Amino acid sequence: MAFKKATVIRIWFWVILAVVLSFFLLTKCSMQKPEIIAATVEDCAKNVPFSSEWQQDMERFKIGENQRDGLPAYYCQCVLGDEMQKWSYQEVTQLYQQQNGKKMLEKLGGEKGLQQRNDQCLSAWKKNH
Repeated sequence: MAFKKATVIRIWFWVILAVVLSFFLLTKCSMQKPEIIAATVEDCAKNVPFSSEWQQDMERFKIGENQRDGLPAYYCQCVLGDEMQKWSYQEVTQLYQQQNGKKMLEKLGGEKGLQQRNDQCLSAWKKNH
């Protein structure tokens, strides 16, 4: 179980780092908070389905191929977007400008908070689809 948690955190660390690096330039172009969050969710939705942990979660939550249409966008909004809405514009841009994936992971609730939201979001999707 500890190996699985470490894998989830490692995958999320790389996804977060990719998001941080990809939006560093966007924040320099004075994007508004909703645009930054939308771009973050979109980038996450494009990348998360290619994670090996994603496939394991699909099996663990018994989410079949026919239930996955729209899931990445929903999932990323649920895990990242909703949490980022609580942050101030300055907090959002500051994290991206610092290019610090570890700080963003901490801001997202750390390992425990991220795992909890991961499970809640996938459970909610499964329940409604």
